[in-house]
Amino acid sequence: MEEVDKASRLGGAESDILSKTAWIPHFALLPFVIGITIAADLFQFFTYIARGQRRKVQLDISNVEDRANWSRQKAAAKYSN
Repeated sequence: MEEVDKASRLGGAESDILSKTAWIPHFALLPFVIGITIAADLFQFFTYIARGQRRKVQLDISNVEDRANWSRQKAAAKYSN
């Protein structure tokens, strides 16, 4: 009787320990998950910077074209009179 009681207490203790430490194997994945998150953030950051630079170049080109068109229109208006 005493051995059965001892075995059941050991079984209960073992299941308690297993339930409390069930998350430990997943701890090994934590650096991977954090690394993927950081890499995704960096990728978004640097692609955003690249998009911004491309947009700035496009705006500069369109501003130059607008100024050239304005100058042509002004010259045409000046010499048409």
